[in-house]
Amino acid sequence: GGNPGARAEIVFEEQGRQRRPAHLKDDGRRIAEGDRIIVRTPGGGGWGNPLARPAGMVEHDVRCGYITTADARGDYAVVLDSRTLAVDEQQSAALRSKTALSAGRRD
Repeated sequence: GGNPGARAEIVFEEQGRQRRPAHLKDDGRRIAEGDRIIVRTPGGGGWGNPLARPAGMVEHDVRCGYITTADARGDYAVVLDSRTLAVDEQQSAALRSKTALSAGRRD
C-alpha cells in the first residue's frame, strides 16, 4: 500500500551464480544446460496508507506467498508469529503506533 511498484529485472544464473545482464538481446552469452534466465516482471505500486491495511489481510498475503514476513513488518508494521504466521496483535499495534508517529501519520 502506498509505495512505488517494484522494477523489472532480468537475472542470468550461471552454475548457481547470479548476475544481471546489461543487454540480454545482444551480449553473446551461451546458455548451458542447467543455466537459467529469470525474468521478474514489475509489480504495481500500492494505494493508500499501508498502516490502514487490516493486519488479517497482511497475514493472508504472507500465507499466500505474495509478501514475506519481513515485508509484513517493514511495509505494513504487522508482526507475525514466526512459527504459525498468526498476527501478533499486541506487537503489531505497538509497531504500527510507533511507525505512524515517526512518519507523522495520525490515520
